[in-house]
Amino acid sequence: MKNEHFYIRDFIQYHKWIGIEKFYIWDHKSRPPLAYVLEDYVLSNVVEIIYFADSWKADEKLFREMYNTSTRTFLSPQVWAYDNCFRMFAHRHTFIALLDPDEYIILKEPSVLPRGQPHLPSFLAPFEPYGGIAVHWQLLGPSGHMSRPDGSTLASYTRCVPRERLQLWKEFKTVPLGFTKSITATRCYQRGCNPHQCELKPGCKYVNEDCMDLSPSVVHELHWDRIAIFHYVTRSAMEYMRKLRRGSGHSQYLQANKALGRTNRGWTYFHMVNASATATCEEGRQAWQRCCTGLQTALARGAAADNASAAVATSTASAGFAS
Repeated sequence: MKNEHFYIRDFIQYHKWIGIEKFYIWDHKSRPPLAYVLEDYVLSNVVEIIYFADSWKADEKLFREMYNTSTRTFLSPQVWAYDNCFRMFAHRHTFIALLDPDEYIILKEPSVLPRGQPHLPSFLAPFEPYGGIAVHWQLLGPSGHMSRPDGSTLASYTRCVPRERLQLWKEFKTVPLGFTKSITATRCYQRGCNPHQCELKPGCKYVNEDCMDLSPSVVHELHWDRIAIFHYVTRSAMEYMRKLRRGSGHSQYLQANKALGRTNRGWTYFHMVNASATATCEEGRQAWQRCCTGLQTALARGAAADNASAAVATSTASAGFAS
């Protein structure tokens, strides 16, 4: 993550509500560090933060030497962070979900818990014999927002790309696994991840929500009736502009594509998502209303963002920059 001060508390609060017990955040040069807005979560042992700058570049060389390969490399801070998460913390857990801050796990089927509260550990229990579950994205567009809304991500964005339109995208057909994220069984982790899946040990395999092998035909069917990852791929127009300026944690792959003459995402992609998001997906908003709606949450989010802004101002002033 980088500079996700405004949304990070909502992200943690929601996923904690569905049963995620621990969060490991690789903070890639946020300014100020995300620890400024997560102190209470860190002190209560819910969150561990690893702040890093360019250490992943040195580790990339080590990785090549260790596995005697020139093809499997980290290439980006994002996949370096994923691999380190497994190497450092896999022994503590049965599953690890690899998520970006604009991705939210949505459980769509009724839960066995009282009051029907969604519970991810209960959902995942039948998948323990497998290497993990590949969960399809549901892409959500800007939903009419030019600037950042005051509310949470889940509550603010409801316009989504329907199945039949997403299946027509050229990108979907050429890189189908690029429209999934994985929840990996830690006992099956072998080495190395791309942004969507990890290399598993022999005998382990990912399946979808219906325990089906990930053949091309199955992947193209978009199984997201029981569980989905709502990917808020643009958020508002203002936030998308900031995202383009910042770059992604996987920017090295984007730069490699550019060198090969392939088109990188820009405003064309934003407009395509916006035009394609013709359906309404209310599950995220409904989950937020059940989980987290209330004055206390709103105040906490606002205070966190204000504190981050104040810290940035202090940091800038102490460094001698002109405002």
